[in-house]
Amino acid sequence: MLSDLKIKLLHTKRMMLGLRQELRNRAMLWEAAFEEIEMLETMAKEAKVNLQKMAEDLRRQRKEKAGMLPPKEKKEEEKDENVDKEGTDDDKKEEN
Repeated sequence: MLSDLKIKLLHTKRMMLGLRQELRNRAMLWEAAFEEIEMLETMAKEAKVNLQKMAEDLRRQRKEKAGMLPPKEKKEEEKDENVDKEGTDDDKKEEN
């Protein structure tokens, strides 16, 4: 009878060790999957931002072709000219 209990105890111990290892493996898989999900979410956010930028550029190009907006280069030149005409804040203070 004692030997039967010892055998059952050893069998139960082996089952518990196997179960513990299985749980460890599942935890590792869960962590890896969670990290991959976070990485995919980050990539999706970046792709969304890039897509929005591309859509804005495409809309701008279409409007430029239609003549509704001046090209970007002209706008930048106009900004530079406005800065030259207005002067800096220091120049304005000296005039007063």
